[in-house]
Amino acid sequence: MTPQRFHQLRAFMAVCQTGSVSAAARMMHLSQPAITKLIRHLEAETGTALFDRARRRLAPTDAAHVLMADLKGLFGAMRNVDVTLNGLRHAKGVQIRIAAMPAIGTHLLPGALPSWIAVRPELRFSLSVLSSLDVHHMVGSNGADIGFALPVQGTGSVTIDRTLMIHAAVVAPHGHPLTRARRIRVKDLVRHRLIFFSQQFALGNPIGEYFSQNGLEATSFVETQNSACACAMVQNGLGVAVVDVVTAFAHREQLTIRPLDVECVFPVQVIVPPGVSPGNDAKRLAALCTDQIALINRTIMA
Repeated sequence: MTPQRFHQLRAFMAVCQTGSVSAAARMMHLSQPAITKLIRHLEAETGTALFDRARRRLAPTDAAHVLMADLKGLFGAMRNVDVTLNGLRHAKGVQIRIAAMPAIGTHLLPGALPSWIAVRPELRFSLSVLSSLDVHHMVGSNGADIGFALPVQGTGSVTIDRTLMIHAAVVAPHGHPLTRARRIRVKDLVRHRLIFFSQQFALGNPIGEYFSQNGLEATSFVETQNSACACAMVQNGLGVAVVDVVTAFAHREQLTIRPLDVECVFPVQVIVPPGVSPGNDAKRLAALCTDQIALINRTIMA
């Protein structure tokens, strides 16, 4: 790719992201005529119209959407290279890049990392907290050395080192009628407003299959894709939720946690880039997470 073509593609992506030539010019620190010229040359050289100019606001054509899909991966990979280069410049020891879904990255890893670093004080690490889908993309493109994510289909190749089985539990406001029981029967949940996980995400609704298989119908008041968000909604009186015990345990002072009377688990995969075997540092971190999850599982499920 020539430098000129690279600048054309950057201008194209900037216009797509901002929706206007003026905003793209500010983003790239160029003049509006310069952005317009880059886009025009790209269209002329490829013989493809990338924007519909019939309206005041530029609208990407179908061809532009196809090009954008490819460029997202290209520029994403370039950002990963920048992160790596910055890490090499600033780190004096070995750097490990970690990507984790919110439950692991926010509530579990901060407790596991001190023990990990105590064994290898020369280690330097970066931690990106992302959706499971983005964790798969980042690890699959070698943007991270180890990832913690729920299974996601159709995201490319990664190597699965192990699967951490995290139990699900019910979180409810203190004093809620459901909390009178030591274990909550799933069929009792249907009488209360439930905060569900959106079906459009990889995890889906962790208890929904049980409902459908047993002819039960729940009242779904709100949906979300984030366990911490579900806990916040429960805390504000919007209903009760079934979440992973790691997130539930982090909210134990604000909410009451109760196990279910049926087994329901969140299979969190520990993944590394395709064709790569987990190194000793990655294995040690995964083992520490396994131990922490086992302790939380025992505490809540006992």
